[in-house]
Amino acid sequence: MPELPEVETIRRDAQKTLIGLKILGAQILDHKPVLGQDKEIENLKAVIKAVRRRGKILIIDLDQNRSLIIHLKMTGQFVFQSQKSKVKGQNLKAKVKSKIPELAGGHFEIGSLEVPNKFTRLIFNLNHGKLYFNDLRKFGWVRLVATNKIENLKEIKNLGVEPLTPQFSLKVFKEIIKRRPKKPVKMLLLDQALISGIGNIYSSEALFWAKINPIRLAGSLNQKEIKALHKAINKVLKEGIATGGSSENTYVDLFGEKGAYLKKEVVYRREGNRCPRHCGGIVKRIKQGGRSSFFCSQCQK
Repeated sequence: MPELPEVETIRRDAQKTLIGLKILGAQILDHKPVLGQDKEIENLKAVIKAVRRRGKILIIDLDQNRSLIIHLKMTGQFVFQSQKSKVKGQNLKAKVKSKIPELAGGHFEIGSLEVPNKFTRLIFNLNHGKLYFNDLRKFGWVRLVATNKIENLKEIKNLGVEPLTPQFSLKVFKEIIKRRPKKPVKMLLLDQALISGIGNIYSSEALFWAKINPIRLAGSLNQKEIKALHKAINKVLKEGIATGGSSENTYVDLFGEKGAYLKKEVVYRREGNRCPRHCGGIVKRIKQGGRSSFFCSQCQK
């Protein structure tokens, strides 16, 4: 699932590229991802004014008090193709469990990312190009709402503090941990109602840098460990943004390019390897809340 760095990468690209462009309507190829009235999306005529992000949700502000809310969920893509250039082909692999014959076996080769493709669900026609919403699993969604009502949407108002902002201070982080002392620290980091935007990749990496075992209860952390974890969260999220995000499965940026963060990962998907700290430990993989957690069995206490 695209996490904060992936959605922020798309947001920054969109802020530089899409502002001032006009939406001239849309083609709905699959109605499932569209929440609300289809005709409102199909007949949409609007100017793109700004692009924001809240947690893992992308917000495109339009004129006339309207905004598009986009959640990529597990396998969503939001790709722009201008009239002058085509999206570069990328060989992407998705790890999925599905009853659909073509997706059976746990792996599916999407192949070259040309748009539109058979996973394109929605196309926004612009005055200078097109925006494609692709989604293999069809869990993602797009919604048109009044801009002044965004903060009242349950998907937005229930989100926790935003990392990489002044609001996510060490003091606030300590208060969050104090409120959930019996929650495993890995699950605390994944709880979007407490801290928004952190997912499985960056929580595993942050806990490694802070030398904290993911199964530890949040209330067991001492002040030094809390400070180290707060610092590590900011570190891995900033690195994720700087490298364009993590293309574990289907994620690409606004221009169809893969992110490079997974070239920097230290424990995520590294089970069986020796600890990169050379402490003598081996990276292990365990299940927590249906997710895989990766950690060094020796130096993460």
